[in-house]
Amino acid sequence: MKRVLGSRSCLALVFERFGQPEDVVKLQEIPLARIGDEDVSIEMLASPVNPADVNVIQGVYPIKPPFPAVGGGEGVGIVTAVGSQVTSLHAGDWVIPALPRQGMWSTHTVQPACNLTKVSQKIPLDLAATLTVNPTTAYRMLRDFVSLSPG
Repeated sequence: MKRVLGSRSCLALVFERFGQPEDVVKLQEIPLARIGDEDVSIEMLASPVNPADVNVIQGVYPIKPPFPAVGGGEGVGIVTAVGSQVTSLHAGDWVIPALPRQGMWSTHTVQPACNLTKVSQKIPLDLAATLTVNPTTAYRMLRDFVSLSPG
């Protein structure tokens, strides 16, 4: 049976307390924020599960979101609408969060345009979804924990 959502709602993976993901994360219909003048409406295409996402849900990550919280710190989505003041993004563009942000585990989201980075649609979807966290993690691991030398 296909679920019909309201025009101002979306499905999201929500948690209202810290704990093990299988115990506290629930699929829920939630209200979708109205798009403001500097906002972008996004249909999420893909969002990975990272160790940090699990740590946030467990309550052991240093940054703790307010409840109820939508999980997911990174992902890629397609712009469906832009606010009247947004000139850098357009409907059909692929975007990722400029910094890891909670709330990517939803079918749709509304975000300030300044918090988004446009990415090429030539990048495979699964790679685009991991551009916010994984490259910087790899860089930090190589820079901070390994002594690299030429050759």
